[in-house]
Amino acid sequence: MKYTFLILVSTILTYSFSFSQQFDFGVGIDFSQYPYSETKKQKEEKKLPPDPIIEQISKKFEQDPEKINNLFKRGYGYVELIKILLIARQSGKDIDEIIKLREKNQKFSEVTKKFNLDYEKIHNDAYKIKSEVEENETSVNPSQSEIEKQNPNQNSQEEK
Repeated sequence: MKYTFLILVSTILTYSFSFSQQFDFGVGIDFSQYPYSETKKQKEEKKLPPDPIIEQISKKFEQDPEKINNLFKRGYGYVELIKILLIARQSGKDIDEIIKLREKNQKFSEVTKKFNLDYEKIHNDAYKIKSEVEENETSVNPSQSEIEKQNPNQNSQEEK
């Protein structure tokens, strides 16, 4: 009985030390059929295409679409990106400088005040530009439901 308890305690302690956070168990194990470098390369090749609205925003402001898309992936919304681009254009500052201020949790109203710009105008312009870009996107790439609305007879003939 004493030996069973002793063996049980020693087994638990041994396994708890070997599987603790300090022990890197299984690090670097990859269960895919390809070596690590090939799987990483494949993931890079499978990059999703950039958001079409982001592409239009970057064209409108003559910016690198990849840079704007990266900001979008980091969590900046459409209107926020447009505001950043408007502030950069009107103040003559670099986008990165405005992003740094924004990452320091400065509000756009504070940033515009710093550059002597009218926040209300930038705010209103940003929403106007967003709606224009969205309208252009829907006219360029209509959704499937819009196509069905335009051609209702064609779909009913296919079903028969």
